[in-house]
Parts: sequence; structure tokens; C-alpha cells
Amino acid sequence: MKKILSLLMALILCFSFAACGQKDDNTDEENIVNPMTIYISMLDNAEDDLELKDFEEVKKVEFVVEEGSTVLEATQLYCVANDLNIELSSDKTYITSMAGVTQGDYRDTTGWIYELNDETVMVSADKQELKEGDHISWEFLDWTQAGM
Repeated sequence: MKKILSLLMALILCFSFAACGQKDDNTDEENIVNPMTIYISMLDNAEDDLELKDFEEVKKVEFVVEEGSTVLEATQLYCVANDLNIELSSDKTYITSMAGVTQGDYRDTTGWIYELNDETVMVSADKQELKEGDHISWEFLDWTQAGM
């Protein structure tokens, strides 16, 4: 009887340890308290002559973020959720690299800029707060050729 009880206790302990090691299946979306739907794009600017290598455009995909998120927070979350690299400037206000494309890779005058709802925004991405249904469009471009 003592051996059976010991074996039963060992099995219970094994199942307990196995349960502790299991990955939490909750997605980030399930952890959002006040969800809001936005859209995000990552594009190669059509007005310059750059041909980005190993870059796959993201064309207006729906994404859920926390209400009150900034453009930068939403973009970082999107990149992490989709296994895309993202790097920020030292002051954490500007994206220097995203989806395998880094400012200055092609020319000194290249980098990422964003529009919000098809309009140029003069607010940095870390300060621009999003609203339900907003569309963030990131473009990698050469400022000298894009008329900027």
C-alpha cells in the first residue's frame, strides 16, 4: 500500500511540474483591456528609385491595440507580434530600422516616415496618439527624391 501511495504522489508531482512549464496560450490581443482596431502598412515609397532587398510590404492589415496607444507603441507591438525586427533611435522617438530595412542602408538620405489616415503628420510617432480606425502607413524613402 505504501508503494502505491508513493507512486501516486510521484505521478501527481510530475503532472504538477509539467503544468507549471506549459506555455500560456493567451495572445496579446486577449490581454488588451480596452481594445481598439487600427490598420498598419509598411511600404517602399514609389516616388524614389530605391529597390529594397528582402523587404515584403505590409498592405493595410487590421491590428488590435490598447486604447490610447501611440503610433510608435502600436508599430512596436505589431512588429513583435509578427516577428519583424524593429530598432529605435537612442532617444526612443524614431524608428531607425524595421522589417529588415535600416535608415542609411541605401543612401544617407533614406529612412522611415509615417502618415496617419493618408495625411502627413508633424508629430513624432512616440507622441501621436491613435484613435479607433486610424491607419498608420510607414514608408521607407529617399527624402531627396520624394520631394521632401
